[in-house]
Amino acid sequence: MTDRAVLLVQGRDDEAVPAAQPVELTGRLLAAGHPAHLWLTHGGHALDLARPDLRAAAAAFLDSILPAAAGD
Repeated sequence: MTDRAVLLVQGRDDEAVPAAQPVELTGRLLAAGHPAHLWLTHGGHALDLARPDLRAAAAAFLDSILPAAAGD
């Protein structure tokens, strides 16, 4: 097992990378003992990183894996 967590964010309508690929990758990572998180969302290949839902998902992921800062 490793402590290197992975977040995969995939657009369901991505024509370049079918949604089945990150689903399979997530399964393989988990089977190998890696903490892996997959979020399938609406959108295509180039997701807008300024989307509030994407920012919230990334922040929640980071909050779950990074230690709290001193004084928090």
